[in-house]
Amino acid sequence: MRSAPSRNVFRVALVGLFGGAVLALWLLVRPPSVPGQGNVTLNDSTATPALTPAGAGGGVTPTSAPTAAASLTPEPTVTPVPTATPVPTPVPTPAPVYYTVQAGDTWYGIAAAYSVDATSLAAINGNTLADILHPGQSLRIP
Repeated sequence: MRSAPSRNVFRVALVGLFGGAVLALWLLVRPPSVPGQGNVTLNDSTATPALTPAGAGGGVTPTSAPTAAASLTPEPTVTPVPTATPVPTPVPTPAPVYYTVQAGDTWYGIAAAYSVDATSLAAINGNTLADILHPGQSLRIP
C-alpha cells in the first residue's frame, strides 16, 4: 500500500491552482460591467441620453443631449437670499428643589430618593457626609 498520492494527483492540483489564479487575476483586472451601460464612448457628448421626468406617471423618458452650441451659452446663476438668523429663546431655569429632613433620614437615603450623589448633596448644602442631619433641616437638592 502506498502512502503518497500519485504524480497525476499533484499535476491536477497544480493545474487547478494555476487556473484559479488566472481566473482571480482576470476578475481583478477587468473593468466591472454595469447593467444598462452598454458601449459608451466617454468623449462623445451625444452617446449618453439625458433623462427628464415623464409627467404624473413617475417614469423617465430619454431625450437627446444638448448640442455643442447650446452648451456654450452660460446658464444664469441663482444668488441665494440671506435668511434671518433665529434668535435663541432663553431656557427658564428650574426652581431649586428643597427637602425637609425627617427623623431617621440619612444622606444616602435622601440622595437615592432624588437620584443624586450623596457627596454632592452634602457639599451643595455646605456639609460633609460625616455631618449629622437634624429633623426639620432644609436641604437643597442639586
